[in-house]
Parts: sequence; structure tokens; C-alpha cells
Amino acid sequence: RADEKIMSFEKSLYTFSYGNIYGTTELEAYCFSSETGEQLKITDIVNDSDAYYTFASDYIKNIAEEKQNAGDFSLYSDYASTISSTVKDDGRWYLTDTGLKILFEADEIVYFTYGAQSVEIPYSELTSYLKAEYIPQ
Repeated sequence: RADEKIMSFEKSLYTFSYGNIYGTTELEAYCFSSETGEQLKITDIVNDSDAYYTFASDYIKNIAEEKQNAGDFSLYSDYASTISSTVKDDGRWYLTDTGLKILFEADEIVYFTYGAQSVEIPYSELTSYLKAEYIPQ
């Protein structure tokens, strides 16, 4: 997303070395204030961080469980705690034109072979949590 409030993007790095069967993908997310140039933290853009963390964790867990129930992938047994801690991490989220995207590295919540995962929470679901100035008009 690039507008008068936000400059936000995802960076992906793929490395492969001899002797490995698969390469490794690393994801990083960046969200900057267009006004100040400062990198934003989740606590800068939400009204109540605890309420947001609970909501985002539950939202992502529900999507992950739906995908597992549909046979799309198998979740690790500790996926819930990983999701809960990841939604709090700076560098794991960014704002897009349509919502807030949260990134999970390969082998964090699902097996490595499924690759890196991401979940985008639409702005329509975030109106109670995000400060109004960060929701595009």
C-alpha cells in the first residue's frame, strides 16, 4: 500500500544451497508512515492492542482450522500459541489496499512443504480495532 498515510510492503528472500532438498523462503513485512518515514508498530495503528491481539489470533485460528478441516493442510499441534505470539510481532504484518496481512514463515504453523503462509484480515473486519486514519477511504 502506498498512499498519503502508509508505505507498506512485503519482502521475500529465497535461498537454496547445495545439499538441501528444498530452498528456504524468509518473509519480512514493513509498514511506514508516509508522513514521518518512521516504521510503524502495531501499537501505533490500533486503538486497543490487547483487544486487537485477541481478535486477530481468533480470526487467524478460525481460518487455519477451516483450511485444515477442508484438507488443505495439517496444522502443528502448537499452532494456536504460534499464531497468538506472531500477531504481536513487528515485522510480521503490513497494511495492503484491502486489509492487514500477517505473515508466517514456512514450518511455523504448518509443515515446511506447504511453504510460507499469510492471512489477510479485511478492513471491514478491523473497523473496531484500527485507528480510523489507517483505514483507506
